[in-house]
Amino acid sequence: MPVESNDRKISYRREIYWPILGAVFVVLVGLVIILLLQRRVQVSLVADWMFTTIVLLPTLLCAFAIYLGLLVTIVWVARMNRRIEQALQQGVNLSERANTRSANLSAAIDSMTIRLVSWFGITNKLLKLLEPEEMQDRKADNDE
Repeated sequence: MPVESNDRKISYRREIYWPILGAVFVVLVGLVIILLLQRRVQVSLVADWMFTTIVLLPTLLCAFAIYLGLLVTIVWVARMNRRIEQALQQGVNLSERANTRSANLSAAIDSMTIRLVSWFGITNKLLKLLEPEEMQDRKADNDE
């Protein structure tokens, strides 16, 4: 294991020890200020500090856990949304292909029907010749 350099040790001390010493200093200065104040104000400040440490900090920790849970849920929902979006896009593509095929088939059936009707249009004239005169008169009356 390599020996740490002096600069690393100094950096380590600066990053770890100074913040801890700063926090201890702030607490000590706060205690000195509290001791210099009147008795009623001292009790009020100590009560506020106790309420904060006993009630609000645990509540904040629980709220942070709930926040993390919600954050994980949001990430999971976003990931599921992407997966579902891909599946839905595949469904849309399949539907579009089916729509195109059915439109092409319908167009082919339409054109075949038109060709057949035009071919059988000649037989319509022949059928009129073969109808009895009574039927032709009734059709003429209905047309008027």
